[in-house]
Amino acid sequence: MYTRLTELFFISHTFRGRMSSTFCLQPSMMRPLLEQQRRFTSIISRFSSTVTSHVSSLADTHFMPLSEQCITEPRRPYPRRVSMQENLAERLTLQRSLRAHLVPLQVIVSKEKLYIELVWPSAALRAVENQKETMAHTVKGAAADGDDDGNDAALHHAMESPARTVSSGLSQRRPLEEHRTRFLAEFLRAYSPSTDVIGSDVLIYGRRGITITDVIPVGNYALRIVFSDGHSGGIYPYEYLFHLGCEKYSRMREYIRRLRAKHKSRDPPKRAPSQRLSRSRSAQRAEGRHMNSHGQDDQ
Repeated sequence: MYTRLTELFFISHTFRGRMSSTFCLQPSMMRPLLEQQRRFTSIISRFSSTVTSHVSSLADTHFMPLSEQCITEPRRPYPRRVSMQENLAERLTLQRSLRAHLVPLQVIVSKEKLYIELVWPSAALRAVENQKETMAHTVKGAAADGDDDGNDAALHHAMESPARTVSSGLSQRRPLEEHRTRFLAEFLRAYSPSTDVIGSDVLIYGRRGITITDVIPVGNYALRIVFSDGHSGGIYPYEYLFHLGCEKYSRMREYIRRLRAKHKSRDPPKRAPSQRLSRSRSAQRAEGRHMNSHGQDDQ
């Protein structure tokens, strides 16, 4: 027993000495490994930086030509648009002055209620003429200072104002007179500025023969038009009606083209008569004939 314990003690002491010697030699053995790791890391970092620089140079050369040598046009500030030449207060003042004149003198509904006619004063035409001349002078002044091509397009856009149809015939140095605009009820229904129509590609069809049942003034800036199909949510500002009248022929042609493209008709759809209505009508007719026969018998 004593001999066995002595052997175990000797073996444990020997193993402990070997482990201590191994741990003592470990730092010396790790130095070359650390040096190799550092060299490998430096090689990888240099390789990645080289690849990154080459990829960025290729991207700048072929994919993103942002240098001045690759741009076809020189970089220069384009002049501002007409709507940006004035601040908000000036634009509001111009709108108020224009809308103050765009109030019709008369609103006439025809006897058959298929048409509505608006009589505009000469001051409305004069205000539209002044606004058009102001826009033209603003664009011409900007064209003299900046880009000719961009301003030619802006000038052409400004000259194509909604009132050009009226102003073309009134620019011959003759006194401005009252201007009458006649609208078809179907046309106004198709171009209703209602919230359930405007802003979406909604095509109104089947409204031929629709009539105007009521016209309600809304303040001093618009009309609410009630149609026979029950539509009463359209509030037509006077400015909108004036410009719509200047373009009514082209707008009507556009409306007809859209109907043809969608294979729709201006005529109302033909609906089958209601069976309940037909039965009630037949019962009324039978009752009427019965009453007439009783009256003849009494005589």
